[in-house]
Amino acid sequence: MDKRDTHDFWMQRCLTLAARGLGGTAPNPLVGCVIVRNECILAEGWHHRAGEPHAEVEAIRAMGEGQIPSDATVYVNLEPCAHFGKTPPCANLLLERGASRIVVAMQDPFPDVHGKGLELLRQSGVHVLTGVLEAEATWLNRRFLSAVTRNRPWVILKWAETADGYMADESGIRRQISGPSAQLLLHRWRSEEGAFLVGKNTVIHDNPLLTNRLYGEKQPVRIVVDPKLELPAYMSVFNNQAQTWVLNEAVSRISGNLRWMAYGHNLFPVLFDAMHEDGSNSLVVEGGPVTLQRFLNSGYADEIRILRSKKQRWGSGIPAPAFHGTLRETQALHDDDVFIYSL
Repeated sequence: MDKRDTHDFWMQRCLTLAARGLGGTAPNPLVGCVIVRNECILAEGWHHRAGEPHAEVEAIRAMGEGQIPSDATVYVNLEPCAHFGKTPPCANLLLERGASRIVVAMQDPFPDVHGKGLELLRQSGVHVLTGVLEAEATWLNRRFLSAVTRNRPWVILKWAETADGYMADESGIRRQISGPSAQLLLHRWRSEEGAFLVGKNTVIHDNPLLTNRLYGEKQPVRIVVDPKLELPAYMSVFNNQAQTWVLNEAVSRISGNLRWMAYGHNLFPVLFDAMHEDGSNSLVVEGGPVTLQRFLNSGYADEIRILRSKKQRWGSGIPAPAFHGTLRETQALHDDDVFIYSL
């Protein structure tokens, strides 16, 4: 491999490691670090969850005592921090341990870091290369980047549709479309994302739990849009299995794991501010056609996830929303195909 291919190879390893932290690091980014010498890994690590050691610290700890060899290269997918937060600055640690060559995918836009880590390393004589797999690194950390640069979560619209493009029958009631493998995938997504939102009609028709019951203990925040507070208290989404927010037009109060939030006529600012304060940087909208279209019309939609049945064809019904996006990922399941688009 030439030098650029080598850098791409090891940076891809960083991204793979970083992705292991998905669901645990918010509001922090996903970061992986690999220390390489003579095309062999000396040590590697990733950021597991917020408040715990950063990826660079994990990698250096894995290397053990002693300095980083002068002919070794440190790969990290996000600029090392140079400020004291919940943990000490990683750029200083790399300097203390003798790092002489560092390859970084992208600069960190967080104001306390933004360029300062790279500047410190360069001023200290470290050879720093940036921009390696930057597009891939940006996509991986899209949730973090949205929170930092736009003060709002990364918004994902998710739905299941038949092979001929319908998501509900003529009455608006959604029927089971996707197969068991897709249900497993949905629970994994619930372990990875910050919050899941549905409208009042989805709660009435489907009575969903909106919980992760298959992938560890992490639960997303459940968010219900119920403008006039018409939903009965016995609906499953109001149980004590996860934190639940009820967005409505007039009432604000907290009782146990339930939080009612009044938004008046400005749903999105209230929702996004609450998620920002909560440190939650991704929102999955799992509602019906009306709720999904509301987010699309507002311009507050960043990603679309479609579970498309390979077998079910209805011939009529309510069609899935129309949109224009860039296909990012595909996955073939037993009964369904998964398509992920960016908008």
